[in-house]
This record gives sequence, C-alpha cells and structure tokens, in this order.
Amino acid sequence: MTCPKCKEIALQPETLAGVTVDVCPRCGGVWLDAGELDTLSTLGWSEVRSLAAGRLDPEQNQRRGNCPRDRSPLLRVYSAQQKAVVLDRCGQCGGVWLDGGELRALLRPRG
Repeated sequence: MTCPKCKEIALQPETLAGVTVDVCPRCGGVWLDAGELDTLSTLGWSEVRSLAAGRLDPEQNQRRGNCPRDRSPLLRVYSAQQKAVVLDRCGQCGGVWLDGGELRALLRPRG
C-alpha cells in the first residue's frame, strides 16, 4: 500500500497490542483499517506513543487522497473525539487515514 498523501511512498506495517497499522515513513501519517481507531483509543498513551509521529501540517491536511486499500476517494470528516481534527475516511472499506500529528491530537492525554 502507498501513502494517500505522499503518493509513491510505501506504508510500513507496525503492530501494537495485536493491531497492525500502516505508517508512512515520510509524513508520519497512519492508515487504520475499520475499527482499529476504536481499538487504539482503548490503549494507554504509552502504548500508542510510537505511532504518534509527525507533526500537524495544514498543507498536508488539505491534500486529497485515495484509500490505500481500494483506491476510492477518501472523504474528509470531523472526528467525533476531537472536533479540530479532520479525518480522511474511506466510504467503501471504512478505513481511516490520519495525517502526521493527528493521532497525537486524538489520543494524547489532556491536562
């Protein structure tokens, strides 16, 4: 699979607590198959910290992309957990693309 934002960069699998996600080594974005974001949300911050690479980049966030699984256009939707974060969701397979820094914004403890 390739990064929906960097285009030709291959995503690298990374497994945490039995969940394998795909990470872009260039931009730090993360591909989550349907249901994986919910699973990661139940883990502690120390368990997901390694996936929270990259930084928020407004230009990257505005870029449109296609699903790395089925190539259908990703739909931009506001996160129910953090309204300031706009997720890229596949309407076909239900997967979610998080740009670099967005996973941190969603899951990092507030305080």
